[in-house]
Formats: sequence, C-alpha cells, structure tokens
Amino acid sequence: MKAEVVITIHLHKERTMNTSRWIFSLMGMMGLAGLLAACGSDGAPSVSASGSGSGSGSGSASASGTITGFGSVIVNGKRFDTSSSSFTVDGQSGSQNDLKVGMTVTVNGSFNGTQRSASAVLQKDAVEGLVQSVATDGLSLVVMGQTVLVDNNTVIDDNIPGRNVLNLVAGTDHVEVNGHVRPNGVIQATFIERKLLNVTPEVRGFVTNHTDGTKTFQIGALTVNYATALINDMPAPTGNNWNGLLVEAKGTVFTAATTTLTATKVEPEHQGIGNQVDEFEVEGYVTQVRGTGDFSIGNRRVQTTGNTEFRGGTIDEIVVGAKLSAEGRWDNGVLLAKHVKFHESVKLEGDIATIGASSFTLTGLPGLTI
Repeated sequence: MKAEVVITIHLHKERTMNTSRWIFSLMGMMGLAGLLAACGSDGAPSVSASGSGSGSGSGSASASGTITGFGSVIVNGKRFDTSSSSFTVDGQSGSQNDLKVGMTVTVNGSFNGTQRSASAVLQKDAVEGLVQSVATDGLSLVVMGQTVLVDNNTVIDDNIPGRNVLNLVAGTDHVEVNGHVRPNGVIQATFIERKLLNVTPEVRGFVTNHTDGTKTFQIGALTVNYATALINDMPAPTGNNWNGLLVEAKGTVFTAATTTLTATKVEPEHQGIGNQVDEFEVEGYVTQVRGTGDFSIGNRRVQTTGNTEFRGGTIDEIVVGAKLSAEGRWDNGVLLAKHVKFHESVKLEGDIATIGASSFTLTGLPGLTI
C-alpha cells in the first residue's frame, strides 16, 4: 500500500512572559479517517502536488525553492520527474541520493499537462563554514560571520547529535546551511548539516562596504578579501559599486580571529534558469520593492498585472521581508506573475510510510509523526 498525501501546517506563535512556543494545526487535503479508509482499498489513492497546471499545454518549466518531498523531487509543491535529470550538489556532479528534504534547489525542465520532468537539478547552500557561536536558546547560530535563524521549519540533519544545534561545538564544528537570505543579510535556515570532510568555506549574500582600494567587502559580519580571487564575472570593481549585489564567495582560508575569508572566487548569484521559461515559480523573501506590483524575491524581479491572483494576502502587503512565492512566465529577467502566495504555512509532501490508529509517517521525513 502506497499513498501520497499533502499536509498543510498552519503556524502561529504564542508568547508568555518567560517563553515562546509554536502552535501547530494540521489541515490535510483529505481527512485522516478518510485517508485510512482509502488506504484500505485495493486502489492506492493519490493527491497530486499542489500548484499543478491546468492539465493542458506544454512548455518549459522551472522552480526555485525548498525540497519538501521525494518520489522524484517536490519543490514548492511542484513534483518533477527526475528519471532523466542531471544533479549538481554543492558544486559537484551528484545524484538524487545526495539531496535531502529542506535543501534549496533550482530545477529546470519541462511540463506537459500536469506532468513535469526535470532535466537539471542544482543545489546551492547559503553558507558553509565554521560555527562561531550558538545561541543558548538554540534559535540562532553564527556561521562564518553569518547569522543563521533556526525555527520549527528548519530540518536538522541526523548527523548533528540529537538533531539539535545546541550540540554543535563552536570553534570546532563546520556546517552547511541551506536557506533563504533575508534582505537584512540574515539567513533563514531550511536545512543544516554538519560537515565532517571536504569543507569549502563559501557564502552567498548581499555585498556591503565594498572598497575597491583594499579589495574587500562584507557579507553579514564576514570580511571577504578578493585581492587574489577570480572575479571575471563580476562588474569591474570601482569604489563601492558592488554594494547591494547578491554574490557567492568561495575560499580556502577562513580566519576566525578577524572573521575574514580569503576568497579564491567571487561571482554574481546566477539566475540558474534560461532567458525565457513558460512556467516558473520562485520562493523566498522580498528583498526590494520598486513600486506597487514591482518587487524582487532574492535577486529575481517579479511584476504583477491586473490579472495576478493573490493568495493569503493583498498587493499592499508585499513589503521588504515578506515571505512569498510567485509563479508565472519568466521573460528576460522578469517574472510576470500569474499567482503570488503569502507564506504563513509549511507543506510536507510524500508517500505514506507507516499508518497507526491515529497517526502516520511520510517517506523522506524521518522522525516526524503526523
């Protein structure tokens, strides 16, 4: 018996004088009782991933966001068949086995009706490097000068003892963090794992305090020295002209005492998709608002029209720092949005692994009982 289910978890935060906790309410796309009954039949029920197409047409398709499940790869509620896909994981050729729920990826491929097929899956982390400190409440840590926020949506890999960042050793442990860079430079983590081998110090973020004279800039509290780095893809450095750019910096030497990365390469954060994509969805935080209906999620520009559908919010609620997903046609650097969704919930998707009298578990989400 194998069934697929989509669960929406609505969250709100309850505060008391001395503590705060998250309250969860589960709203399945089918009732649990109905699900159990359906699973007892000969035909395994299937609920398609949310956000599927209209069932007609074909063209190019891409998605950029967080992996929420497997059975192929599910990103932003979109299931992509990966049977013919290539995989790039942490800059190296890999396979689907190298991916985990919570990792951030960009998927390129095609759609035909409601079916999507991936031709390439690219995974990138937000920061990889030394843990410098961990907050006593376990809700944040500093990795190579980057403040990383941890919440109930963050997947902690089982190679971290107890799946708890409080068990990381500052000054000793190295981690890889996947997540979304907020407009203030803080990383909202979606996945954290400890790196035991082949640590490559790298970071993605917005440039501040660029000084061409000293060949340095900052990402968060990290100083990046690019004096000997490969910068061929960057604009020619003049004064502080890199400020505000979303870049990726890699190096071999991180000096914790001065929080400095000696970079070997600095490059702009590439879109990772073609110039034109018929169906594209991006998820992340609003980093810039140019005017009503004209904004950026990360470094991807989004524009709305009079026909754009807003889900969970209104156009007036699109402000810097809001978490959104936008879907539509990508045309030469602009996403012409058909839908804009405000994120106040998280979706977990996958095949049912086990079923109890009043709970069940999903494949690919170990340790989670619903």
